[in-house]
Amino acid sequence: MRYQLTSPPGWYFFQSAHETGRISLLIPYGETKESSKRFIYALDVPYEDGYETVQQVVQGDLEGSENSAIHVEVLHDSTIILSSGQEARIIYFSPFLMMGELNWQANAYIGNGTGCLKISLATSEAESFTKHIPDFEFVVNSYVFLESWGLKKD
Repeated sequence: MRYQLTSPPGWYFFQSAHETGRISLLIPYGETKESSKRFIYALDVPYEDGYETVQQVVQGDLEGSENSAIHVEVLHDSTIILSSGQEARIIYFSPFLMMGELNWQANAYIGNGTGCLKISLATSEAESFTKHIPDFEFVVNSYVFLESWGLKKD
């Protein structure tokens, strides 16, 4: 799928995001992929990967979190309308232990007909999570769907 995201003030797109397995990776200015403890990233989850709806992608993440992280709880779960008119499901997680490190994460799930774009804020610092929620929301609200690969319009 093709879409457009805008970086919030103070953040930049990491040019080799594909090396990290992500489509888009944003890092605060002055930091590198190796030095940063906070990231905003986007992943494309095609429906042919076994999912048919945004809800199934969300459920897969919640079930996956239970298997790979300890004490994962949802703090906030809502659906918002973006400036583009599309819906986004927003979930903020309570801090959870993953691979021996405490993590804070917020996810947005945006469906487009052929898949779901997941935009995440992830950090290992509590104060960074709170501070960068507005940056995460900025990126989510900047989402503009352009087209799905191979999908023709009438």
